[in-house]
Amino acid sequence: MRAIGYARVSTTKQDLARQRCKITDFCADNGYKLEFILEDFGISGATLNRKGYQRLLSLTDKDCDVIIVSEISRLSRREQITEALNDIQQILNNGISVMLLDDKGKIYKANEALPIQDLLCIVFELYGAAKDRIGIKTKNQDGKQALFKSNPYAVVDAKIPFGFKKVPNTMSNRPKYLLEQNPEEVEVVKKIFELVLDGKTLYGVMQYLNDRNIMIGKGMPSL
Repeated sequence: MRAIGYARVSTTKQDLARQRCKITDFCADNGYKLEFILEDFGISGATLNRKGYQRLLSLTDKDCDVIIVSEISRLSRREQITEALNDIQQILNNGISVMLLDDKGKIYKANEALPIQDLLCIVFELYGAAKDRIGIKTKNQDGKQALFKSNPYAVVDAKIPFGFKKVPNTMSNRPKYLLEQNPEEVEVVKKIFELVLDGKTLYGVMQYLNDRNIMIGKGMPSL
């Protein structure tokens, strides 16, 4: 039986090796011919904008007989559970079976509508995967807030506010980076507030900046 695997991790700090090994070992132990493994690296399961996943949905029975995934959360962590269900059914309708290794090798057969008992199981699993994502996101946000409270100049994510630059924290291990004022950008911020205080509209401020080719980027504070 021809198989194609699918693996995904949501951050670049994670590793796909565990999923690859799980899929590869299963195929070797059960006589499946593993063609290749589609991968999405550093991309959340809550988005459809995944090259590997989109390729997965375009496969037909000419490409393989079965899709093998380590667990259902690798396919989707979307809160729109019906959309994820439709994607699974689409794969089945394309003539390809779907196998989830976290459910003792549970296989959903190609060209068949999902039975009600399987449908309910998938709904609960998808719901759990979506809830897990929300829980992880909440914990991350709580961690960022705690770090920010301990040091208001802590860099908590990749978004650096306009007027600041990221510098290594040489005084402590945590946080790893601190915000430091960027003199040139600070002068721009000061000028923006001066213009606002003088009665300039947002359009007028933007026109002033554009006329002088001043690029404020995405980190500009709200006016």
